[in-house]
Amino acid sequence: MPMVMGFGILVAILAYENLLDDAVGGLLIVALLLAGWGSHVRREYLEIKPEGDQVQALYRATAQQPGELPIVINDGDLFLQLQHYTPAEFSSRLFYLVDPDAARKYSGTDSDDLILLGYGRFVPLNLRRADSFLQSGRPFLLYTSPKGWLLPVLRNEGAKIELVSIANGYTLCRIQPNHAMTGVADEKSTLLNF
Repeated sequence: MPMVMGFGILVAILAYENLLDDAVGGLLIVALLLAGWGSHVRREYLEIKPEGDQVQALYRATAQQPGELPIVINDGDLFLQLQHYTPAEFSSRLFYLVDPDAARKYSGTDSDDLILLGYGRFVPLNLRRADSFLQSGRPFLLYTSPKGWLLPVLRNEGAKIELVSIANGYTLCRIQPNHAMTGVADEKSTLLNF
């Protein structure tokens, strides 16, 4: 990202110095920059929109599972995108489990959790405390990336984990949590009062 910002600043300075009196040249540079940005946005949208690869892979994998199990997405960016772009009947099954302490311990960062907690104050998101969700003992599907923190917690706590599919760098597992899960945030956490 710093390289992109530096490049943008360099282009702005060069354009200012070289195109000071050339309105057509300035407009051409603006058009090129907008076209580049537009193609990037289009590519991102095509990947995640309801007909996109990521969504279709998740639809296919979850359709093969019996019942309407909740689907826990263990990637904050993907969770937000899926909440926004999938139909309501599907997005209502999507959850993100929040536990900044466990996220920091197992993945090295709690940014996704903290950002989603912030967004959750302004927009309706299916955020759940990891400890209460897991201690309920209800089975669920987990859609996780290699950077996700939840799968290592579940392994350590003795949950039953069944691999369902692997697609686009994500793993879908059927999880039967252990009722006595203890490796998630304690009840006194002030960040998780929602």
